[in-house]
Amino acid sequence: MIISGLPGTGKTTLALSSPDVLLIDTDEGLARVNPAHRKDASVCKTYEEILADLKAAEGQYKTVVIDTCGALIEYMKEWAMRTDPKASKTNGGFSLQGYGVIKQEFLRLSAELRKKFNVIYLFHENMTKNVDEGVFYELVVEGSTHTLVYQPADLAAHLFIQNGRRYLGFTPTEQYSAKSAYGIKALIEVPELADGDPNDFLTKLFAKVRENLAKETEALSPQKDAYDNAIKMIQAI
Repeated sequence: MIISGLPGTGKTTLALSSPDVLLIDTDEGLARVNPAHRKDASVCKTYEEILADLKAAEGQYKTVVIDTCGALIEYMKEWAMRTDPKASKTNGGFSLQGYGVIKQEFLRLSAELRKKFNVIYLFHENMTKNVDEGVFYELVVEGSTHTLVYQPADLAAHLFIQNGRRYLGFTPTEQYSAKSAYGIKALIEVPELADGDPNDFLTKLFAKVRENLAKETEALSPQKDAYDNAIKMIQAI
């Protein structure tokens, strides 16, 4: 899942409402979270340290939060320039081939993580203005990478505040990118947390996703049986 929003909308606190969560804090986001809602966190200085901590988290946590994914990409760039000669220009800058290295590594990491965890990528956003098209919210991430990060995501939501209330937008609009699936779509209000309230919004949302998946599987059961029977007939022929 991707959660993006302007600074101060509460992305980190919301992400920490997921089940059994470890925060990979690449952007010092935990310091801005109410102490009552803080969870286990890893603060790393290199991409290799991030990979090591993710490996150590296997079997210990259900959810990994990358806060923020834009900062993660910067760690990947530094790692690529140290480990792959193609990633560096002769003048010391980051090369076009280097972005190919980043793309492959990001997709590899995402595929590996989702085998073992719920995965949440957090992104800051910039608000851009166009005279003809109005306001659009863009992910704060290096170059063309902002389109790449949506590929492995099942869900992507824009977190925003309107009239003092917070919402997650799962359906893309002219103002922001998003991604809906498994019956999770349109706008979902995120309630404000009062003192003593449990921070469990995403835990409940993920449970709803699994409930929807179970219903979908049950509804498609007759078609699956027909498919299996057809395959048996084909195999016999």
